[in-house]
Amino acid sequence: QQINEVLEQNSEKELKAQINQALKQINKLIELTEKKNKDNTSSG
Repeated sequence: QQINEVLEQNSEKELKAQINQALKQINKLIELTEKKNKDNTSSG
């Protein structure tokens, strides 16, 4: 049982790390699209 718990904890940590990185990438994409939208509206 202990081994399974450790494995679950490790996979949880890895998942959280992957999710955090994915969120960071999503935030970067959102910033880029917002900048593009601003550029489009200001130039238009």
